[in-house]
Amino acid sequence: MARILIVEDSRSQALNLQLMLEKAGYEVVLAIDGQAGFARLREAQFDVVLSDVNMPVMDGFELCRLVRQTQELSGVPIILMTTLREMQDMREGMDAGANMYVLKPIVADDLARRVARVLAGQPPTARPAPAARPAAASDSSPASPAHETPASSPGVSMPRPEPMAAVNGLLARIVATGQEALALSQPDDVAEKLRGIVSIAREGMQLCSGPPRATWAGSGALLLLEPSDSLRRALQGNLERCGYKVRAVSSEQGAVAVCQDYGTSVSALVVEARCCTDEVLRALRQGSPQARLLCLADRAEDAPPDVPTLIRPFTFQMLADRLSGT
Repeated sequence: MARILIVEDSRSQALNLQLMLEKAGYEVVLAIDGQAGFARLREAQFDVVLSDVNMPVMDGFELCRLVRQTQELSGVPIILMTTLREMQDMREGMDAGANMYVLKPIVADDLARRVARVLAGQPPTARPAPAARPAAASDSSPASPAHETPASSPGVSMPRPEPMAAVNGLLARIVATGQEALALSQPDDVAEKLRGIVSIAREGMQLCSGPPRATWAGSGALLLLEPSDSLRRALQGNLERCGYKVRAVSSEQGAVAVCQDYGTSVSALVVEARCCTDEVLRALRQGSPQARLLCLADRAEDAPPDVPTLIRPFTFQMLADRLSGT
């Protein structure tokens, strides 16, 4: 029976996770923070560590780094779980040496499946971890730039995330937007927030029931990232008329999840300029390195450097020509 160490400062959440995993047939031990978790790891052998990120005394990132720096523990798989949804937070977790990064709220079946995938993977070997942050630094200090992407980092087995990770993120966005709507008093403002919830929910439905890999991925498979509903529908319709098999998403997180799930099967990426941050571009290129990337922008100065860009206004034939390289 595999032994799992849960590192979680919330007693209720820790007990809930323990119940989920014990029902799935695992032996579970609890630790209240990163420091206590590291002590447990030094005392006994565990097959997987499941750790929260935001904790007192020692957070999940620091625990990850410390484990990777300790020779006898460096091969223990680590799954980080958190409510954080920003790309830089996810990047810091992977750079710290995590094998997988999951977003709360956590679904029992999904958690059990992810643990099973990590256990079935190639056991990671030791790799140098990034230097720990100075003791005086705040937990909110930004992570240092990584010198290599997680996919190319030796020694850490990184199973490709499933679309459920993106769906969890979308559900968190729905909850956050709903809470904002409840705080508003103007009917028009509430209606706008509710329209946003509907849009996010539709994206979640598409992630759950999108085209199967066999029919979508491959030649002509194009991923479109456009936050505007009207522009996304127009672009998708016209690109499909040009012969592309389009999967359209409205969020950076959704686009990254699709690229990581389908990998080299994606042949082209069309991304709105305001979504083209360094973190997003790095994650998209990491997930689908061979895909032709094209940015859409209103002005040349809005486009990221060294990324092929099409400036509005343009015809859809111009868009098709740029994607085909003509």
